[in-house]
Amino acid sequence: MKLKKFIYIIPCILIAETLTAPAMNTNASGNPVLKLRANGQEKYKAVAGETVCVTYEISGGSGWSTSGIHFNYDSRLTPEGSEGDGSIYYFNGEAVESLMLNVFSRTGEDINNNIVKNNPDVPDISPYVSRQQNCVFVTTFSDKNIGKDGVVIGINMIVPDDAQVGDEYKCNFWFLDTDQFTDCEQDSSMQKYAFSNYQDCSIVVGLSPTLRGDANNDNSVDIADVVAIASYVSDSETNQLSEQGIANADVHASGNGINANDALAVQQYIADILTEL
Repeated sequence: MKLKKFIYIIPCILIAETLTAPAMNTNASGNPVLKLRANGQEKYKAVAGETVCVTYEISGGSGWSTSGIHFNYDSRLTPEGSEGDGSIYYFNGEAVESLMLNVFSRTGEDINNNIVKNNPDVPDISPYVSRQQNCVFVTTFSDKNIGKDGVVIGINMIVPDDAQVGDEYKCNFWFLDTDQFTDCEQDSSMQKYAFSNYQDCSIVVGLSPTLRGDANNDNSVDIADVVAIASYVSDSETNQLSEQGIANADVHASGNGINANDALAVQQYIADILTEL
């Protein structure tokens, strides 16, 4: 997958103001939901030093064209390949494969130290972006309604090596009056729905596994762990696992919680069907 690098050369607010929309009609045209996801989840449990893919996605909105969307990410996360200058590497997804796409980024420090202070004609955006957040601005354009559902862009974010259990890194949308999400007919109901129905995400740091698959913490991986995981999935209140046991048991699509696939993966590992967990 080819990664593309962009640096926010001009203020996000100035770019947003170039997207001034003509009068919109009010005919409904899809119910787009804007989503931020961490490895495909609303709340992803990661470990210190892990690389997590944060995606901006759309569902229920096929047939859109023009957009200008802001979102923030916790400045403690490091975009993969970043040089500390506000740059990011990203990949574009299937939702925008036929659209003109631009991606810009800027650090929260720069926004608050320079943009707000040195541009008196620009609205104060410091309430939307703190010094502890960095900002991404994504624009799309087409003269046809060819925007699809799916991933718009994705950014690989690195959790700090010194992250502590319980640390949370939030990613969130925010909207200005000049932001857009609409179709060629400038459908105001589409934009209103998109800006009212959005979903943020977060990355929460959990315990690192000590021995993958060792759900009962007896320093071995055997059928007892399969039983422990299956019992937990069946009734987690009655068949509890320790925090470390949960971290060890989450072997299938790590970070998505314990489910039947984890029990199956451990069983396959014991049977030498899988060579590693």
